[in-house]
Amino acid sequence: MIGILRKHRMRRGSDTKPPRVWVVFSGQADVPWLRLLKPGFRHCYIVMRDNGQWISVDPMLHQMEVHVHADLPPDFDMPGWLEARGQRVVMAFIDGSHKRPAPWRPFTCVEAVKRILGLHARFILTPWQLYRYLTQPEQEKELYHGKSHLAPQSTARSAA
Repeated sequence: MIGILRKHRMRRGSDTKPPRVWVVFSGQADVPWLRLLKPGFRHCYIVMRDNGQWISVDPMLHQMEVHVHADLPPDFDMPGWLEARGQRVVMAFIDGSHKRPAPWRPFTCVEAVKRILGLHARFILTPWQLYRYLTQPEQEKELYHGKSHLAPQSTARSAA
């Protein structure tokens, strides 16, 4: 996904801003074993705004759903709309600075979101752990992972 975004941006020109990205956390549990996870944090996925379009990337158990929401008005507030429906939404940023492959992990919604963000924190395994990481102060992230992977304002949800 990151490679696709990079190629897309290169074709459009180097002055194009990177997509704005939010991680969405849901308590929905379609399979019984997901109920072992913290309520409200049983699934996560990405919504991003790139070139005026809303895009969602939802890694589910049976398939990866990527959807361009071309039918939405330009001023639609996707993060606000999701929050109004009971989901937690955290603004994040894509870190394309890594030169090494991400650590190997089983493919889960958390791992898919980490790969999109370029986050190589190997001990983040559950949606709750990812939420805590994304919402903690930058200094703690540096202690947890050795360096910061997200911009300082990453804890605030920004309107579309």
